[in-house]
Amino acid sequence: ENGNFNQLVLLISRHNPTMKRWLDDKKFRKHNVTYLSHDSQNEFIDLLADETKNTIIEEVKKSDFFSLMADTTPDVSHQDQLSICLQVCERLLAVCEAVDKTGLGIAENIKEIIQKNGLPCENIAFQSYDFASSMSGKINGTRQKLSDLVGHIIYFIPCQAHRINTFLEHSCNASAVVGDLFSNLKQFTKRYTHLHCKLTEIENSLHLRNLSKTRWTARAESLKAVWISYEIILEALLVMSSAQKLDKSTRTQAFGLSKKMLSFDFVIALYFMKNIMYKMKILTEKLKAIELNVIDALMLLNNTIEILKDINNDDAGMENLVE
Repeated sequence: ENGNFNQLVLLISRHNPTMKRWLDDKKFRKHNVTYLSHDSQNEFIDLLADETKNTIIEEVKKSDFFSLMADTTPDVSHQDQLSICLQVCERLLAVCEAVDKTGLGIAENIKEIIQKNGLPCENIAFQSYDFASSMSGKINGTRQKLSDLVGHIIYFIPCQAHRINTFLEHSCNASAVVGDLFSNLKQFTKRYTHLHCKLTEIENSLHLRNLSKTRWTARAESLKAVWISYEIILEALLVMSSAQKLDKSTRTQAFGLSKKMLSFDFVIALYFMKNIMYKMKILTEKLKAIELNVIDALMLLNNTIEILKDINNDDAGMENLVE
């Protein structure tokens, strides 16, 4: 009864006499029927989904051509879900489990879903995916396999937001110091329960955030939280390292993390990556803007590249930071 759906229905009933009468009269109906069970909720969701999808299909059918975007991501049950968007104006058509994660398997899945919804595959003009080899590979990737399956070349447009994400991931993994920084940050979030109690005592501190496994630009907020709350986190770790109520393993790990936080590499990497990540986060968000055109996008990319070059060449600034 305290679920979100039930609470929304109760809220609506305050302003809707018909809804209020339906809820008030449930005791007079057989089996106290209300249609508020989880099965009813799922049925409502399915009906809304079908109606939304039918609207999208009709919109796509009115267009001579359409492009598609697709990507997979694991859900809470660790099953990979394939999302397929069609673009006449961007519309999400389907989300389904990706059983076969090869380029051919995903291409067959995409073709099957498009045909099942009564849409002609010969009208696909463009395709866009991330930079995973299974999706964007020139020989065995989905981009090539889908063109083979439908019998004509579907031009491929790489997703620049994903390209930035991939660039950040590989750049960070290439540096032992930066890799160690993110490894330590993961340890902070594992001790979140203990650290959270301490952070809530300080008005201007920020809560620690879990590191996103797929969206590296989202880690900017995690770095910002640690930077602003650095002294508080360090103090909390020192308290944990000497707290007898905690087990020995937790105390030892807290002490080890406090030592790492005090290390030269950690502080410099945290400050440096905080600035870099925020610049990349801003770029990614601007590239996602609906009103963005190609010229402005190129200017954004070039300006960001120049900023990164300036940071790389600023030896004096780095020396001042070290001092």
